[in-house]
Amino acid sequence: MNFNWPLLLDLAHKNTLPHAFLFYGLKGIGKKKMALDFVSWLFCSASQKQNQACLACPSCKKILNHNHPDLFLIDPEDENIKIETIRELLPMLAFSPLEASFKVVIINQAHQLTMGAANSLLKTLEEPPKQTLFFLIAPNLSLMLPTIRSRCQKLFFPETPLKQNHLQMEEFAKDLNELIRKKESFVAQSTLAQKWKENSNELPLFLENLKEKIFSLMIQKKDFKFLTALNLIRAAEIALHRNVGPQITLENLFMDLLPILR
Repeated sequence: MNFNWPLLLDLAHKNTLPHAFLFYGLKGIGKKKMALDFVSWLFCSASQKQNQACLACPSCKKILNHNHPDLFLIDPEDENIKIETIRELLPMLAFSPLEASFKVVIINQAHQLTMGAANSLLKTLEEPPKQTLFFLIAPNLSLMLPTIRSRCQKLFFPETPLKQNHLQMEEFAKDLNELIRKKESFVAQSTLAQKWKENSNELPLFLENLKEKIFSLMIQKKDFKFLTALNLIRAAEIALHRNVGPQITLENLFMDLLPILR
C-alpha cells in the first residue's frame, strides 16, 4: 500500500480532512485507485475498526459498481473535461449526502479541465459545499492552475517503492545534516545539489519531508524563524514546477536555508 494511505487514515481519524486533495504522480501508478479505496473506507459500514474497507457491505458494493449516490466520478470526454460537465455537477453538491457522511467528487486527469471548467471548479474550491470532499488526479503539478493547486492538499505518488524512498530519505537527511555541520561552503552546497538533482523525480518527496522536519523543529523549539525556512522550500517547489533547473534551485535553497537551520 502506498505510504499516503496511513496519512489519509490519520486525517480521517482526527477529523482534519481538507476539502480537496490533489493526487499527483506518474500515470498508472494508482492515484485513482487509492482515491476510490479511501472513499470505500470512508463509506464502509464495517471499516472503522480496520484499515481497509470490507468490500462486502452495500456501500462498498455500490462504489465497486460506480453507482453510489454520494460519489461522483468525472473522466475526460474527447480528451477534455468541459465546463458543462462541471456545471452539471455543482447543483448536485448543494444537497446533503443521501447515504454517507460526505459527497465525494473524483476528477480523473484533472489537468485536462478546459479553462472554463477549471475556473468554474475554482469557485467551488474557494467556497466548498459542506460535507463535500474533492479528489483531483493529475500526473504533474505543473499541469494544474496554480490557483487550483493552492486550494488542495497535495499528495505525491512516487514511482519507487516505499522502502527505497525511505533509504533515499535517510541518505538525504544524512547529507543535509553533514552540510549543516560544516562552515558555509558554496562548493559543499553545489556538490549536494548536483548529487540530488540526479534524483529529480524524487525531489517533491524530499521537499515534503524537509518541510515536515522543519515544522516539527518549529513546534519543538517554539521559534517562528522556521516559517522563513518553510517559505524558502515552498519557493523552491514553485521554481521546480516552473521548470527551473534542479541544480540552481537546490543551490539557492541550501544557500538561504542553512543559516536558518544552524
